[in-house]
Amino acid sequence: MPGVLDVGILRYRMPVTWDLDPVRKRLVLTVTDPHAFEEWQQAATEIFKSDFGPGYTALVDRRRAEPPSAIEVERMARFYQTHKGRLAGVRVATLVATPVAYGMARMMAVYAEMRSGYELEIFHQYAEAEAWLDRGRPTA
Repeated sequence: MPGVLDVGILRYRMPVTWDLDPVRKRLVLTVTDPHAFEEWQQAATEIFKSDFGPGYTALVDRRRAEPPSAIEVERMARFYQTHKGRLAGVRVATLVATPVAYGMARMMAVYAEMRSGYELEIFHQYAEAEAWLDRGRPTA
């Protein structure tokens, strides 16, 4: 079960998980509450140590997380800016659950385009997000 650490009888749910599919060239990052910014940053750091980069797409599922604050969006944007060579041309679909989360994701989209060179669109439905990511995929 992804995102769950089985330690005998107890199970600990990981608040920030990711999976990289090298065949589809797709990253799926899931953020759930409660989580700390540092947990997100640790996951993102590990992602940038992987094969993720230009040619990949990313689906970020934040539907089970509170919207980030403006300060957290700024911190994420600064972090991504330090990795802009790995993000240039990447398409990112972010899933959100509320109007406030949509607004904060819009702020992130502006930062993404200005600072890091990746394209970010916001969705409420998983299937719509995947369809948008697949439309931009080159044909074999």
